[in-house]
Amino acid sequence: MVTHCEETYHSAAQGDHADWISVLPDEILVCILSRLPIRDAATTSCLAARWRHLWKSVPKLVLNAGTVGVDVIQEEETNGQLYEARAGEFIRKVDKMLLTRGAAGVEMFSLWFPYLTCAHANEVDRWWTVLAESTARVRLFVLRTARKSSIEAMGGSHVEPYDFPLHSIASVGSQMRKLCLKNCGLKVTPAMGPASPFTLMACVKLEFVSVTDMEVRILIDLCGSLTKLVIICCHRIVQLHVVHARLHYLAVERCKNLQNMRIHAPALLQLHYSGRRIAVDYVHVPLLHMLKLLFVRKNQCPLDCLGALPGLKTLFLQFPSPVAVSPEQLRHDRRFAGLQTIKLLLLNSWSGNIVSVSYLLKACPLIKTLKLEVLGEKQSAALPLATTEPDIMWPEGCLARSLHRISIRGFGGEPELTELAMVLLRTSPGLERLRVRPLPWRQHGDRARREHARALALAKLAPRVPSRVKFTVF
Repeated sequence: MVTHCEETYHSAAQGDHADWISVLPDEILVCILSRLPIRDAATTSCLAARWRHLWKSVPKLVLNAGTVGVDVIQEEETNGQLYEARAGEFIRKVDKMLLTRGAAGVEMFSLWFPYLTCAHANEVDRWWTVLAESTARVRLFVLRTARKSSIEAMGGSHVEPYDFPLHSIASVGSQMRKLCLKNCGLKVTPAMGPASPFTLMACVKLEFVSVTDMEVRILIDLCGSLTKLVIICCHRIVQLHVVHARLHYLAVERCKNLQNMRIHAPALLQLHYSGRRIAVDYVHVPLLHMLKLLFVRKNQCPLDCLGALPGLKTLFLQFPSPVAVSPEQLRHDRRFAGLQTIKLLLLNSWSGNIVSVSYLLKACPLIKTLKLEVLGEKQSAALPLATTEPDIMWPEGCLARSLHRISIRGFGGEPELTELAMVLLRTSPGLERLRVRPLPWRQHGDRARREHARALALAKLAPRVPSRVKFTVF
């Protein structure tokens, strides 16, 4: 095969007007066409007889406003009829595209149009019929329909999002590896035959999807090879039960009606939760080694969502407001016995409550890396710079013997962080590295505060850094 291509290449090069494209094999031409929008790839059918059906072999079928040629409406437009006209134009062009190309050989199917709602269910369901009747073996399926802002412009609460029937693509789901749904509903039925059609499904992502507790549970059961599950802003979920033997990664973010989460996943390695305080039942997660708890409501402590996790090595905590953690709360607490890395995100000034970090480190005898990141309103350049030293009662006998690395990001000259860094320099005999990165430039005037923070770190911390510690201020 290679010899034949070389002979064709040299024979084509002998002419004065060599056609370098024609000597390429079909596989390379299809790879080139797959990088073009579908309507541009279709126009190559008029080049020559060889190109007439070549574009139909492209394994990626991406249908959106740009690839099919439909203008997107500006966000400030409130004319509902204009949205309907754009949706009708998109449906007609997709119908024509599928009629011409079909869905044979499709491995990646992506549909994204921000004005499709339940009113277009009959038209959109026809596309799943074309996909199901083809010889496609879809590996990646992506569906995004009407955004909330578009629904409000098209009729507000009277317009419902499109409900995607999962069973409609069951016949092409035997090779599917990834399913991504956004801004739509989901209809899942447990009766899909004697065996699940999604046995190879490894990744499921649901974002702004209207789905119930039971439908999520059925979906998890249907995906026998599921290793990654991401659920974002699915507000109909109240009680999330995750039971799966192969799941490695679970992320649940900003589901405002979620009250409790029950996890039975013996292979789970990472858990990421973002939202308000909920009840978390770690039924069986023996291998969990990374946990992220990002709370967004004030006066809620992410430590309340920790359970008995013997394999936990890395912990990320976001505190929306200062929380006083007493040593009595952490005494004899085995939840932190194996922790090696802790990252704390502080959204507001902690002032005297920064001593809670020392108590937390005291409860972690194996801690090696401590990362602090400061975010929130206190970073504004309009706020005055603190000049007085904080009156903090640091605990006695708090030695972080195994602590090797400290990183402070978003440092804005906060006295409590400066005091904490100086205390850790005294009480960490094994410390090897200290990094301080001042706050980023978010708005006009941040430069002066950033330079002040950098100068403060160099003036107060640098003289106290032992020679064995590598000290860096960015």
